[in-house]
This record gives sequence, structure tokens and C-alpha cells, in this order.
Amino acid sequence: MKFQGTPTLSTGPARSTVATKATKKRFVVGFLLFLGIAVNYMDRSNLSLAAPLLGRDLNLSPVQLGLIFSAFGWSYAILQIPGGMLVDRVKPRILYAILLCGWSVATCLQAAVNGFSALFGLRVLLGTFEAPSYPINNRVVTTWFPERERATAIAFYTSGQFVGIAFFMPLLVYIQATFGWRGMLFFTGATRTLNVSMEPGLKADEFTAEKGYFDVAIECTGAAAVLKDVIPALRPRGTIVQVGVTGDVPIPINALVGKEIRLQGAFRFHGEYALAARLIKEGRIDVKPIITATLPIERAIEAFDLAADRSAQMKVQITF
Repeated sequence: MKFQGTPTLSTGPARSTVATKATKKRFVVGFLLFLGIAVNYMDRSNLSLAAPLLGRDLNLSPVQLGLIFSAFGWSYAILQIPGGMLVDRVKPRILYAILLCGWSVATCLQAAVNGFSALFGLRVLLGTFEAPSYPINNRVVTTWFPERERATAIAFYTSGQFVGIAFFMPLLVYIQATFGWRGMLFFTGATRTLNVSMEPGLKADEFTAEKGYFDVAIECTGAAAVLKDVIPALRPRGTIVQVGVTGDVPIPINALVGKEIRLQGAFRFHGEYALAARLIKEGRIDVKPIITATLPIERAIEAFDLAADRSAQMKVQITF
């Protein structure tokens, strides 16, 4: 027995499609992507600015500098596809936070290197953390922007690379001229920098809770009381960079050991003296508040004796 029926076409299980309206938050997301790329490219290119001074201070040969410049590109290129596969499997808000923290730490640590191997390894690490940045940006754009706006959104955040190189470079030049190449590299990787002398209303409790707030403290006074107060604000295994010439001051060794704090000296002044003299001559820096005595050149020996007494004098000026 045969049955003859009307042929039907099956399209599979029924599916419901929910249209989601794009919100104005997508513009904030687009700006954050733009800012992330600008910082990303600033962290890549900062070494080219620091290279002349860095190479001289670390005694690096041209071959070693070439390898250091190439190190970023090697890891960045090799990890492009694995980075894209990672983006497909991890939520962007989680992965982006990890990547941003990773490349920021790698950039900051370049300020503390003392040789070729450490710098080479950090440049490889920087390329590793930055490799998934463009794949994750594209995934975010696809999620937040409607199809008709995606090309514009991609063009907008991509322009951040030129902002990072062109517009941030003068700022980096100024920072390097003022604080040296180590200060410049640290600044480009730091998530927050704070000059306590410019913000006298700060409360110490904000930075000493939860075992400290900062990873690096740059101490310029040479005063024992200041050094003692800095340690509670540092996270465990943080670094104190002691800048310039100081007298013999007691060091709170128990506090340093208890938090495994690294105390790093920094006394490498080259172009800074000429820069300081020029800024003082131009009146852009007022040093009068720290001058506690002024003597003529004929009394130079007496002036040096006065300056040696740090309990009575801050800065002694010799006129001629």
C-alpha cells in the first residue's frame, strides 16, 4: 500500500530573533578603544626615544639595541593567531583588563633594568600582551556597533595609533628631559602617577590601606622621616627609587624586609644639570624658598661647612 502526500520543505527548528537597539554607550566604548590603542602605540614607541641615552647608560652595542627593538615584533607577530583564538574564548572585559595590566607592568619594569637580558625579555613580554589587542578591539566593535557603523568605529579607534605616536611624543620628550629615560619609561606604563608636593590635601589612609597602594615611589628629599612614611604606601615587593645625593640617614630595615621592598639608588645626572641651570635662569623654577643661607665666593669654605650641617641648613648659595 502506498500513500501519496503533499511534499513539504522543512527549514529546521523554529528560531526567534531578538533585535537589540544600539545605545549611546557604544560611543563611550569606541572612545575607550581609541584611548587603549593610543596608549598601546605609545608603549611600543617609547623605546625609540630612550634608546640613545639607554644604550649609553647600559653599555649596549648597536647589535644588542637592534635585537631589543626586534624583540617586540617577534612575539607580537608569532602570537597574532593564538591571540585571536584566545579572544574567541575569553570575555573581552576580562581579557582586556589582563592585557592592559600586563603590558603596563612590562613597560614600567623597563625603567628598572640594568642590562640587555632583562630589557630584551620585557620587550618580548610587551609584544606578548599587546598581540591580542586588535582582535579584541574588532570583537568589541562587532558586539557594540550595528553593521552600518562598524567601519567608522574601526577607523576611529585605529587612528589612536597615530595619536599615540605623534601627539604623545612631545610629552614624552619633556618627561625624559626632566626625569631621564627611566622616568619616561615608568610614566608610560604607570596607571597612575602622583606628585604629593602638588596635592598637599592628600590623606595617608587612602594609600596605606590594604598593605599599600603604589608599586614604585620616587623619593627625592633624602629625609629619614619621609623614607619611613613612604613604606606603608607601597605594596609588598614594591620599589623605592632614592634620587640624588643624601646624607647618612637611618633606614627602617625591618619595614623594608617585612614587605620585601627594593631600595634602588639613582645618581645618573648628565643633561639634567644644564637643564636645571637653564630653567632657573629663565625664572621658570623659583629656588628661593629652599635657600637658607647665601655667602660670597670668598667664603666658599664656610659655605660648604654650613651645607654639611643638614640639621640647620637646606641649601646654601654661593654668589660670585
